[in-house]
Amino acid sequence: MFVNDYTKNAFSKAFYDKTFSVYKTIKSVGVEGDVQTSLSNYSEYYGNVQFNTNERVQKEFGIKENIDLVISTSTSTDVSINDYIEYQSKYYIVKHVLTFDSHINILCEKTELRYTIASV
Repeated sequence: MFVNDYTKNAFSKAFYDKTFSVYKTIKSVGVEGDVQTSLSNYSEYYGNVQFNTNERVQKEFGIKENIDLVISTSTSTDVSINDYIEYQSKYYIVKHVLTFDSHINILCEKTELRYTIASV
């Protein structure tokens, strides 16, 4: 089903009221040949955030992992599996990105931040 931009914008204004940040993983080779992993500076987006959805998400989408956070947001949001999400000073790793006509659902699992954030 085609959803026009006017409808997408109206939906965004009404429902995407929470700010979250997306960090991309960067791998580089150190001077001694070792692989170093860090996170890029973040990009900020708006979305609708849902907690405690694990059972519903597992049933609805047939997903086996624990899902602690679901964010519904614009299809223009630049996010991929294994990116990190920061919301309310807590970190989540992206396990699935489900694309629909008018939005995407980002399914995340709570995690500890394991990498440093790269400076620009």
